[in-house]
Amino acid sequence: MKEYRGKRKDNGVMIYGDKVEIGNQCWIVPHPELSESDDMTECHCSIWGFIEVIPKTVGQCTRFKDKGGVEIYEGDIVQMPFYWRYKDSGIDYEEEGYYEGEVVIIASAGVTIRNPIRYKYNLTNDTPKESAKLKQYRRLSAYITKIIGNIHDNPELYIPR
Repeated sequence: MKEYRGKRKDNGVMIYGDKVEIGNQCWIVPHPELSESDDMTECHCSIWGFIEVIPKTVGQCTRFKDKGGVEIYEGDIVQMPFYWRYKDSGIDYEEEGYYEGEVVIIASAGVTIRNPIRYKYNLTNDTPKESAKLKQYRRLSAYITKIIGNIHDNPELYIPR
């Protein structure tokens, strides 16, 4: 299990393993077979195999996988489709689109998308159009979700709210 991931302080490579935090410093004890680093023998470990990482890049594994089988971590940016059918005043309505936002783990709500942007498809030309910035958490349905990046490697995808 890749419990945590974080970017190494010395070279920016994402590594996976167990997290150790002391004060404002953070280390990951890597699982060599699970890390993206090419050569774990030259890992510039600071203490007994611990590798210092940039604290703000550390994210916990949610234990969910997206629709492509990729593990989802805190800090991932995802797209989660929706389809609604409802009736209002006797009129049938349909809405289709997706939510996009950052994955976070909230103690009271579980794995969620923080303040997602809701995009609706324009039914005439099938292009998504931003329809709302939601100030809430949307529970993640991992099996239909697609990871499109993360807030550390793809800041252009992330619009903090």
